Amino acid sequence: MVEFWTNDIEVIPNCFISIFMNVSTGEYKVFEISKRKQEFRELHNFFYDNPKSKVIIGYNINGYDMVIQEAMFSNYYVFCEANYDTITSFAYKISSTITDRDNPKANIVKKQYMERSKIKTIDLMTLLFAPKLQASL
Repeated sequence: MVEFWTNDIEVIPNCFISIFMNVSTGEYKVFEISKRKQEFRELHNFFYDNPKSKVIIGYNINGYDMVIQEAMFSNYYVFCEANYDTITSFAYKISSTITDRDNPKANIVKKQYMERSKIKTIDLMTLLFAPKLQASL
């Protein structure tokens, strides 16, 4: 059975938080990487333990949230052993790159990490701005 989870992340230089809510049950999952907690491995396992059983829903999820999380997962073996500051600094750097409209690398970075993703997503921003899809909603 496929589970639908909403997702949002927060990224600051010394803290990364990824929050999920199961659409059917209302169950929450919160993963934190900070001085207080290092839950990188748990976040990765949530995504990649049986990825076909999950659909992740979010606003601009394919243009921001999943890009950052997939970028982090691409460094899985390094980040499993890293301290929180290494991971949060990396996430903040990716966030800064993809949100800088004047940075020519922004779209390249987005494409690089989203092409490797095995996670099914529904991007609400895409649905809102896709006139052909709006008729079927």
